[in-house]
Amino acid sequence: MDGAENMANSRTPPRGMMGALRTFKHFAVTGLWNSIAARKLLAKYSLDTIETDLGGHHHPVAIVAIFKGEDEYLREWLEFHLIVGVSHFYLYDNGNSEASRVILEPYIKQGLVTYLAFPEFPEPTLRNRYGKDQFRKLSMQNLAYGDCTSKHARQCDWLVKIDLDEFIYPLAPYNTLDAAFSRFDKKRIKGFTVLAARFGPSGNISRSGLPVIETFGMRNPGYDNDWKSVGNGAFINRGAGYHGAHSFYYRFAPWARILADENTRDIVRINHYYIKSRDEYLDKIQFHAVGHKAGKEVPDKWPLANDEASHPDDGSILRFLPTLKARLR
Repeated sequence: MDGAENMANSRTPPRGMMGALRTFKHFAVTGLWNSIAARKLLAKYSLDTIETDLGGHHHPVAIVAIFKGEDEYLREWLEFHLIVGVSHFYLYDNGNSEASRVILEPYIKQGLVTYLAFPEFPEPTLRNRYGKDQFRKLSMQNLAYGDCTSKHARQCDWLVKIDLDEFIYPLAPYNTLDAAFSRFDKKRIKGFTVLAARFGPSGNISRSGLPVIETFGMRNPGYDNDWKSVGNGAFINRGAGYHGAHSFYYRFAPWARILADENTRDIVRINHYYIKSRDEYLDKIQFHAVGHKAGKEVPDKWPLANDEASHPDDGSILRFLPTLKARLR
């Protein structure tokens, strides 16, 4: 595991040589410990998998995501990303829901989705990186990313990690993600950061019945340090059983680099619809939080988010809306 690569991904790098060494130690030791623990845990439990990505299929752009009971949004999320050029989805079902499987069945049969039942593992804790009598829980989200990259990274030109409340799309003049990503030299770019605009409720109390991307048009000004990574499958470290929620571990390759968001902000964007309407948000924090986020959200976050998200979005995502609505009929 290459700790230095994760230093490159840090949004707030340390000051001075000692700070850099401490950060290197943190990522190298913690990452190695988590990776070993994750691989043991994944090997212990057989995953209920509907595998559709056998036989060496190659994907220009694929998405890995973990979700829990977000059945109302699955079709819109899938259809939107198919429109913008995603060719495969690796979906980890933290809720292990039969209803979700039914929705996903047509996509599985078409070879578009690899489905994995991924409920919480019984092991609640693992020793921390220093081996002291302190414990920390491995994130199910990060375990899912590690499982996916170890099995499928080499089948993807670009692997995107986002949640089901996030929509990634190319900015004009590009119409598909693979066309936008063609701007990046696959032999020299390990991965890149994509900024996410965080949207608020836009005054909605209950679900509108319209597509998410149509319902919510008010966002926070700026980007609030909200971002995700797109990894080059050829450089992602497949030996790491544990990848961060925002960034990948990459193999050592001194001739290649990781692009920061200033290199991508005019090419690709993520819209993050985390809060949605009041009723949807209350439902989310009660039933749909994944792993360590479960039970940590607070109901009074909704009015604060509604006040903060007072900036009209530029509507760049809406050029895909007519096609999306036609596919959802």
